[in-house]
Amino acid sequence: MDHDDPFVQTPGAKGQAPLSFLEREHFPRRMFLSSLGFGLLAAARWAYDAIEGVGSLVSFGPARNLDSYAEFDFQNTNDLPGWTGVKGADPGWKKEEGAVRPTGPLLYHPSMNAIAGEASYIIHVAKGAASFVLHSDPELNSFYAIRVARVKNDLQVRGYLVENRKEKPLATPLITVPNAATRGAHLCTVTFDDEVMSLKINGTTVFSAQDATLQGGVIGLLARKQDSFYVFSSRIKLA
Repeated sequence: MDHDDPFVQTPGAKGQAPLSFLEREHFPRRMFLSSLGFGLLAAARWAYDAIEGVGSLVSFGPARNLDSYAEFDFQNTNDLPGWTGVKGADPGWKKEEGAVRPTGPLLYHPSMNAIAGEASYIIHVAKGAASFVLHSDPELNSFYAIRVARVKNDLQVRGYLVENRKEKPLATPLITVPNAATRGAHLCTVTFDDEVMSLKINGTTVFSAQDATLQGGVIGLLARKQDSFYVFSSRIKLA
């Protein structure tokens, strides 16, 4: 792949410790404190989305009635069974500021043959993009991805198909969500089956693609070397 190859890892730089993403983003303290309350047994998950200093509540809605169900609090990586890297390697993540920052492929292997489902994540994109992986083979050679990229103050959304590690955008328009990138955390909900995949941000559908025809596979998250995003919580329903 080109310079965006997600499989290329770069060593960490040495020197003065960088600012935390909370400091860099002026991340709302209420959002950080509220993330500590996320629990595996919570009936609903929430996050504050700071808009001009006013907090708005974001909640998980009812999960679809599918076969398997799981909730994860990404503050405690010891409680995240089933998440691995490629070929069963350790998950590519770092635990930072009460969240997990993916540093590469982060795949949910109980979804090995998932043909349909709904995966919701509360995330914050600090730099680059967050990629939601669908219908992947276990080695991440071929898969679909919905990428939520930060471009200045906006979020931009587009779908991609990777075949034999070569990426091409889907024939869907680039979607821009104005002034969303600096509003704290967002609830991103991906739904998919063997023909359609879509993405909602905070309950509003912003992306939909037809003919996503890879049959079954692993779901997960992917950070390229230039990406920095944070995951607080997730809820997954699969068939």
